[in-house]
Amino acid sequence: MLGSGMGQGALFGYLNASEQLFGDTFQARDFFPIGFAIIAIGIAIANFTNSRIVERFGARRVSHSAVFVFIAMGLLQILAAKLWPASLPLFLLLVTINMAMIGFIGSNFSSIAMQPFGAMAGAASSFQMMIRTFMGAAIGALIGQQFDGTVVPVAIGFCLCGAAALLLVMWSERGKLFTRPGTVVKKT
Repeated sequence: MLGSGMGQGALFGYLNASEQLFGDTFQARDFFPIGFAIIAIGIAIANFTNSRIVERFGARRVSHSAVFVFIAMGLLQILAAKLWPASLPLFLLLVTINMAMIGFIGSNFSSIAMQPFGAMAGAASSFQMMIRTFMGAAIGALIGQQFDGTVVPVAIGFCLCGAAALLLVMWSERGKLFTRPGTVVKKT
């Protein structure tokens, strides 16, 4: 649950800074609605794709993989911001991939967190969403307040949220990533 809260925080951080990024950083204020839609399509595609692959690979494998891709994309955003600070197409590509990873992270971590609740899953889901939204809003506000005219604060926010999510997942999974429940890990 907290891992998906980190993803929500990164998403809210981007939302807080997105209009300034398009208008001030890239001088593309008129392109903002189209660029915003392009990035949002990444989440929609991820949600659709997730519904097709999660049964085959499992929620843990999909979400854990998405966290690693999320961190890598954040690092690439930092690199791109330093080397090509005015490249709107590169920004769109990297942020769209990162937003797609949020689509994989949020839905799968949420379903994993609901497994122990059975008949109380509805109430637990409501509580989880409240905590996730509160965390996301607080983290997103922090990221958004760091806007300095570049994409660097958002990219750093993505990296830090991804790293925090990975640490929380490793803690909650007791260091065993990419496994399915009930899978016996053979010791050699």
